Amino acid sequence: MIGYKFKITSLQTGQFFYLNDFVTDPNNFIALQEYPGMEVDIKNAEIQKEGQHGIWDFFSFYGKRLMSFSGVIVGVDGNEVETLKKQMLRVLSLPPTPMVGNDGSVLVTWTDASGDNWQIQGKLYSQPKFDRNMKQSYKLDFSFALKCKNPEIESQEISLHTSTRGWKQGALMLPTLVPAMFDIAYDKSFIVDNNGAVVSNTIITVYGEAGGVTNPTIYNKTTGKFFTVNMTLTNSTKYLVIDSKLGTVVDQDGVDKSGLISLTSEYIRLVPGDNEIVYLSDETPLSSLVEPTAVIETQHRSTII
Repeated sequence: MIGYKFKITSLQTGQFFYLNDFVTDPNNFIALQEYPGMEVDIKNAEIQKEGQHGIWDFFSFYGKRLMSFSGVIVGVDGNEVETLKKQMLRVLSLPPTPMVGNDGSVLVTWTDASGDNWQIQGKLYSQPKFDRNMKQSYKLDFSFALKCKNPEIESQEISLHTSTRGWKQGALMLPTLVPAMFDIAYDKSFIVDNNGAVVSNTIITVYGEAGGVTNPTIYNKTTGKFFTVNMTLTNSTKYLVIDSKLGTVVDQDGVDKSGLISLTSEYIRLVPGDNEIVYLSDETPLSSLVEPTAVIETQHRSTII
């Protein structure tokens, strides 16, 4: 990654600077001199076993990611070096009074050797430090670190899949035992592919239809997880946006509907590979004889650690 071109952008001001951009201005640039740090904390819980070897071990989880960058600012003269330094500080600086929506977060983006585009959000963990040897006004060494509250690195591209409401079918009851199994099938299921290496979060939008959609449910058949909101979407202009990363459910007017989530629900996330998804409700075509038209849209970014 030492040769990758990184772009660091302030999410508040939109200002940015590049690391390893030797094309825009070959005489004035900021370059990495060491492999960037990408350390991820591992959170462990354990209890010592008294009077015996070993420990009682519990689940482990990823913690924050710490990204560290160090290198050199190069310019044709001291003025150009100072200009690049000030630009770096403007992008990375924390606001005088941090608040929601303005906490100093930046977006780090890059393209890897395979051509895949990645991104992650972070903010200052350590203030940028600068140093130089005597009489080298055209060079300035730097180092800084970013703290990322979410350790996942996500693709810059959003994968979008669209389908319509389905239903459950295929169960069969017979008055006698037979040496066969009739599995439950889900009509209108569709495949969402996660090309990442770890579980990806989703933003899923489910719409209503004429006649209503009662208790809209999303089912990831691959993981066996259901997510149900106990309400009715009365027509096609009514919808819910379900964000697994933020843990939110809002309707078309931005009204919070998280209080209506079924107690047995789990937010829908995508395991690496293919995930079979289906949009369900209490209504079925077998009772209404009407083909469902309610739409479901899924969005996700492929994710790595």
